[in-house]
Amino acid sequence: MTATGRLSGCSDPPMKLIAPVIAVALLALLLALSGPAHSSQPHAVDFEMAPPAALHAAGGGVESKALRAPRRFDVVGLRWRGRARPHVHLRARTSGARWTKWRELPVDGDAHRGFTDPAWAGGADYVQYRLSRPVTGLRIHFVRSVGGAPRAKAGASAAAGKPAIVPRSGWNADQCKPRSAPQYGQVKLAFVHHTVTLNDYSAEESPAIVLGICRYHRNSNGWNDIGYNFLVDKYGTIFEGRAGGVDRPVTGAQAEGFNSQSTGIANLGDYSSTAQSSAALQAMARLIRWKLPLEGAPTSGTVRVTSAGGSTNRFPAGTVATMNRISGHRDGNNTECPGSALYAQLPELRRLVGDRSPAPPPPTSEPPSETKVSTRVALTPPATVRVPSAARIGGTSRWQDSRLPSSSSATAPGARSPRRPRTPPACSRCRSPRPRERCCARCSRERRPTATARPSRRR
Repeated sequence: MTATGRLSGCSDPPMKLIAPVIAVALLALLLALSGPAHSSQPHAVDFEMAPPAALHAAGGGVESKALRAPRRFDVVGLRWRGRARPHVHLRARTSGARWTKWRELPVDGDAHRGFTDPAWAGGADYVQYRLSRPVTGLRIHFVRSVGGAPRAKAGASAAAGKPAIVPRSGWNADQCKPRSAPQYGQVKLAFVHHTVTLNDYSAEESPAIVLGICRYHRNSNGWNDIGYNFLVDKYGTIFEGRAGGVDRPVTGAQAEGFNSQSTGIANLGDYSSTAQSSAALQAMARLIRWKLPLEGAPTSGTVRVTSAGGSTNRFPAGTVATMNRISGHRDGNNTECPGSALYAQLPELRRLVGDRSPAPPPPTSEPPSETKVSTRVALTPPATVRVPSAARIGGTSRWQDSRLPSSSSATAPGARSPRRPRTPPACSRCRSPRPRERCCARCSRERRPTATARPSRRR
């Protein structure tokens, strides 16, 4: 008994110490399990920096030093004040201290500012740029989007021939909401673009690239939403771009002067010297083969479109230009887009799309045109008139009955009744239809006042 008592006395204190430890361990385990669910998709962020004065380069241009960004970034581009449109080259140092090649970025803008297209860097920390001429008010705009977009999942094809398209929710478009409601126009042709970003991205990074481009277009360029209607990665995944509906003629910001008459498809990557993959060409072919006929346009041949002008448009406002139904961005604007290598692949893309015409419009339910026919028929009652098909009869139908002293008439629906001859009123006593002057003698006598009876003289 004493041994048992000592054993129990020695074991109680350790159990009291172990219980809190187990509770803390369980709590830590729960936090560890729930932590990644909240931290795996952090919110994308934008940030900027005003670079120091750049060094003068040969030919009157400027070149910056290697500039360390405030934090790691995935997308980068430049913005400045004024109408200047310099040639811009940029490179970034990615993870592993490896610098990318110098890339020329397309330049756009308006009367008050200029800006470049965004460049994908994928977790870089340094950036360096070259300008063909100095500009004022230069800003470098960064976007950190990796982790802010989920793994891409294509939506189900609801219509026959419609390709699988990753919806906006598939790249976390709630972190890049449009500034205003979408606008709609027509789709007469498709413009092919490239995004001038790194080509060594993974399939898992594609949603983050789309999100980064959207935030740059909206927050740096000041646009309403991402400029492209669709985006395609080198693995053949199609992403929905600008909001408004993939099956509607949404007006994008992808081909100045032709936005309201076209749809824009951007290829993720730089295809100036590198050809696009077969998977991407096949994906674009499926998309165009479905989209153009849906909007009432054939997939082959040429089309005449009217230019709305603009600083980058190749045609003055009001000019009617003839373009292929599948054209490159450079066909309508002063740019190298979609890159020389991809532009050389457009004939192959047109061959893959084929000749698909829009479906004919459904037959209308308008009533047949009316034919007016006039005829005169002599019938002996009783008689029936049959019409071979449904018809609306108008006008006046008349008949003569030999049993009546005067003719009677019947009027068809919608026709004006003929004027009937006036008949003298009938006798108020015997209700004879004859005039009063021809009334019977009895009625004439009854109409006379009755004479007062005379008293008889006989007694």
